[in-house]
Amino acid sequence: MFRGTDVTCDFVVMANLKLHNASFFNSKPTVKRLESRFTLLFKSYISVNSISTRQGDAGETGLLYGGRVSKSHPRVEAYGLCDMAVSAIGLARAECEDEWLHEQLLEIQRKLFTLNAQLATASAQTKSLTQHFKTINNADVDALDTLLNDLE
Repeated sequence: MFRGTDVTCDFVVMANLKLHNASFFNSKPTVKRLESRFTLLFKSYISVNSISTRQGDAGETGLLYGGRVSKSHPRVEAYGLCDMAVSAIGLARAECEDEWLHEQLLEIQRKLFTLNAQLATASAQTKSLTQHFKTINNADVDALDTLLNDLE
């Protein structure tokens, strides 16, 4: 189980870079900088007590606020794809030199984390999520559409 506070978007990106040996970059200094940042983030934010739940694997995964679904459930695939998008955006952000675009990418990552929380919450538990966190709404989707149009 991973425990810690303030696990940033950067951690996800650095974890993926570490797993893939940072093969997206040709520059050794860039790889070294990212690897050292990964190590710093890992040591700062995460303490690994155990990655085993000792509950066995019945082909199911737990949801936020309780409940279980099949690992082949569309919601699990959706938040997996969303995680990959967060990582790709983080990779772009790590190399982005334009301050405005960097901030836009960071905001998109934050919204995707929020979306993941919604996807990982059973419909019956939505009230528990919304009591504690702001969720994605139509205004967020409209804002993203506008941003994408501006970027084109």
